[in-house]
Amino acid sequence: MCINKDALVLRGLAEGEEAQFPESITWDGIEYELRYHFQPGHAEDGVSAIIPLALLHQLPRYFYEWLVPGMLRDKCIALIKTLPKQTRRHFVPVPDYVDKILLHVGAQDRAITEVLAEQLKRQTGISVSPEDWKAEKLDPWYCMNFVLQDDEGKTIAMARTLEQLQRDFKQQISAGLEQQASDDSISRQGILTWDFDELPQEVQLKRGKITIKAWPALRDCGKSVAIEVLDNPLAAAKVTREGQLRLAMLKGREQVKYLTKNLLQGSELALKAAAIGRREELVDALILSSFHEAIFKNTEVIRRQRDFDVAYQAGIGNVVDIAQQQAMIVASVLPQLHHHQKELRSLGLKAIYAKDDIDQQVNWLFSVKTLSTAGSENLRQYPRLVQGIQVRLEKLVSQIARDRDCIGQLMDFYEPLKSIEGQRLTYELEQAIWDFQWLLEEYRVSLFAQQLKTRVPVSEKRLKKRWLEIHDSLRRYSIDGA
Repeated sequence: MCINKDALVLRGLAEGEEAQFPESITWDGIEYELRYHFQPGHAEDGVSAIIPLALLHQLPRYFYEWLVPGMLRDKCIALIKTLPKQTRRHFVPVPDYVDKILLHVGAQDRAITEVLAEQLKRQTGISVSPEDWKAEKLDPWYCMNFVLQDDEGKTIAMARTLEQLQRDFKQQISAGLEQQASDDSISRQGILTWDFDELPQEVQLKRGKITIKAWPALRDCGKSVAIEVLDNPLAAAKVTREGQLRLAMLKGREQVKYLTKNLLQGSELALKAAAIGRREELVDALILSSFHEAIFKNTEVIRRQRDFDVAYQAGIGNVVDIAQQQAMIVASVLPQLHHHQKELRSLGLKAIYAKDDIDQQVNWLFSVKTLSTAGSENLRQYPRLVQGIQVRLEKLVSQIARDRDCIGQLMDFYEPLKSIEGQRLTYELEQAIWDFQWLLEEYRVSLFAQQLKTRVPVSEKRLKKRWLEIHDSLRRYSIDGA
């Protein structure tokens, strides 16, 4: 490895720091080669990590932000200098603050800006929000350059962002893992019952001299379940929850058959009048919901056959009762929903904005996804939520301006939700967003039908605080970036 000392000095790095420039970096027991290049404007200017394609999926999300020790100090100084002036002035002289910080922290799998903000607040009491950092203003050499190589050691891609490479090569990674798992007899198709002792949490796959880490998952295939290996442990856990639910429904086929025949029986015309979907789709959603609530509501991901059998036996007797109660709630609000449809049509163009908003609300409440995940506690709120629509309609003609203002307040929270549609989320994050959407339903009641009262305290201030918490978790823990 050749390092130009003069070049390093030009970049503010002290001479005599050769020991701070290692030839490799180790993570999770695997060593990755590093190489250095000084040529401003060159694609490889700075430090590069050499990454085999087969290992791309298991790299840590933030560890490489810390570069190597010899470059870390200047990067931290440069980052703090990207802060807004009114914030940055609290941390002068910047190098002194950085030197104190680096006495206490080192490379770790946390965002470097998050750690800096934490340490700066500890020293000064001044908070720095994630949005204040402008890492995109840094010179490229402050970011690790990832050189992706194939099995023959040929460079196939380079990028300064790990997430971009992982997204671009996700299909190749998944295909490679699945092929390797098939060769190692881990993958299976057409599973109809839990006939294996245990689903491993993690497996090691051999690919030549490389050991690849992968995470087995139970994939719901509709009429069967498959064992696959995935490139992310959080994604595997989420997929497995769906797979274990399908196995329970396959085992409880008698209950499924009975509920499919009897739930919402004779309600086809009422459902059509209420404009909330087809009976078959709603029934399937309620059956999913009832199996989940009865068998898996308070369980973690199940991996052992005996744990699955215990959970199944403890809950299967409650499935039919839960599904019937949920279906009764849905059926009870159909006449009122039909009445709302007629009333909205009679109001004409002056209420078109309100009609669009109410249609979106009803579509969400009675979507297959919502019904299959809502659970009995949320479904029990449906009569009150539907009554809230009626109260809103009664006030609408005389309070058009106020109604539009309330819609605007709601949109402040719905717009951020739209921005994350399509993202792969962990199970925990998805549940947090569902809970937030149910809070928005309570907020609707407080805005349009306050006399009906809310299930829990809710306000604009509380919602903003909760969304900030979710947004922070999205930034740190989403599957796409994990």
